[in-house]
Amino acid sequence: MWHKCELHCHTMHSDGSMSVDMLADRALRRGYSAIALTDHNTLSATESFVATVAKAGITPVCGIEWTTFYGHITVLGTTDIDWREVSIGTFDECVRRAAEQGAAVNIAHPDRWGYPVGAGCHFDYAPDSWDNIAGMEVYWGLNPHASEHCARSLKRWRGLIGRGERIAALYGYDWHKPDDNATGYAATYLAIEGEIDETSCIAAVRAGRTLISLIGGADIAFIADGKEYIVGDEAPKGAVGKVKLKLIDCEAGAAEGYTLYVTDFVTGERVSSGIRCGVAEAEYVANNAFGISVEGSAGGCFGEVLISSPIYVKGGKV
Repeated sequence: MWHKCELHCHTMHSDGSMSVDMLADRALRRGYSAIALTDHNTLSATESFVATVAKAGITPVCGIEWTTFYGHITVLGTTDIDWREVSIGTFDECVRRAAEQGAAVNIAHPDRWGYPVGAGCHFDYAPDSWDNIAGMEVYWGLNPHASEHCARSLKRWRGLIGRGERIAALYGYDWHKPDDNATGYAATYLAIEGEIDETSCIAAVRAGRTLISLIGGADIAFIADGKEYIVGDEAPKGAVGKVKLKLIDCEAGAAEGYTLYVTDFVTGERVSSGIRCGVAEAEYVANNAFGISVEGSAGGCFGEVLISSPIYVKGGKV
């Protein structure tokens, strides 16, 4: 089952303008199943966040945003790492330790303006290994499908997948204020079997069972030889089958004119199919890791309005 989540939130305990109560209230209005607290370099709101958000019927995910001069990193889950340890010479070690403690370590808004406009907001670390990095915010903020900065992050992420890395696609609203009348924001959807809680949310990110969407949730699967593969799964190389998409939340007729794309992350080759009544399918041969996306209009802007994490290929290049 797919769950609508926001995994990048701030409160008055760092640079946000919302109290924990306000955040919980707004999250309830937006229909999130889970939200993550990622205040900058502090855990001071954690106790009240857990109690307040759970009382509202939303799953709380505890975290922090390591806010450094060379980049911002959201860490979902509790670790013993002091953010002041994180720097150029220690980055890989801190990420490894956090992952070993069960956290999902994610790169936040990697191609936002950096120094001198916003010191640290651009990701300038050069990891020796990406093995312990669970996800990357390829989209963030409002109307990300029309943002040049998000386009760079999307290209960066696809390049990493194409060379063999396994990194989940994430959206981060980077929620700081109520924004009651905001439009054009996306959400991260997590595929979780069974109960949704902090552990299952973190596990879904670490397993790459994510999609980001401005048009609501979607059922996505690759069907080959009678087996079904979803994002984060590994299909056999050369498997011949169909990619199937069903948009869950689109109103009747809203998806007309949308197009489904299936993209090979290594070669860049794409196949496409028109979406009718919220449903589409495309014949596909799995040779390398591939992803599913939807192009269309949302919020008055045209672009990629839905992007999935990869389905990997055993024996291919990921």
